[in-house]
Amino acid sequence: MVDALETLDEFEDSDYTAYQEYQAFVTSYKGTYDTLYLDRNHKDFSAWKMYAETDGFKVKPTEGDTRLC
Repeated sequence: MVDALETLDEFEDSDYTAYQEYQAFVTSYKGTYDTLYLDRNHKDFSAWKMYAETDGFKVKPTEGDTRLC
């Protein structure tokens, strides 16, 4: 995972909250995954897409639940 805490000082509180939610989501999955299927309507779609790509995940926008596969 990217240790983004060092650079989060320049971001808004909402960006930090989105990052924390993303980290909790990824941590909740057990196993090895390489693709994040991200709901196009996710409230933090752009932020999560950036975090996932930085972490090396392929990101596939979807019309459904957000999940790792």
